[in-house]
Amino acid sequence: FSIAQKKFTEHHLKKNADKPFFMYMALGAAHLPHTPPYKYIDGTPIAGEHESEHKDMLFEVDKVVGSVVQMLEEKEILEETILVFASDNGGLNQTFSSGPLREKKNSIYEGGHRIPMTIRWDGKIPKGGRRSKLVGLNDLFATLC
Repeated sequence: FSIAQKKFTEHHLKKNADKPFFMYMALGAAHLPHTPPYKYIDGTPIAGEHESEHKDMLFEVDKVVGSVVQMLEEKEILEETILVFASDNGGLNQTFSSGPLREKKNSIYEGGHRIPMTIRWDGKIPKGGRRSKLVGLNDLFATLC
């Protein structure tokens, strides 16, 4: 979560509080090379905290998502915000699994492109629900906006 994204949100709420906005955050954390930071912006140690640099990077992703949710709570807009969290491809080619799916990242098989996706919209989408329908990430903006 960057200072620019936080400033964008604050500026929007100051100038256009009654209008919705769309913010896209692409996190490169799970991509190679895995170079976790020593610390997160709040001082939490990241590098070397888990058994692999990849898992350190996933921990950083968790911290980023937590920072976004915290900021939305502080600005009192979480309940009217749709949060979408998704990957961009299947599991890595190293030792990380795509579960029961055939192959991994960069493959034409399901393990190469089927991904998890989570959507949070308090009061609209029940917590803990599961769906098995296919969704195209390229349709999300048109659908939500």
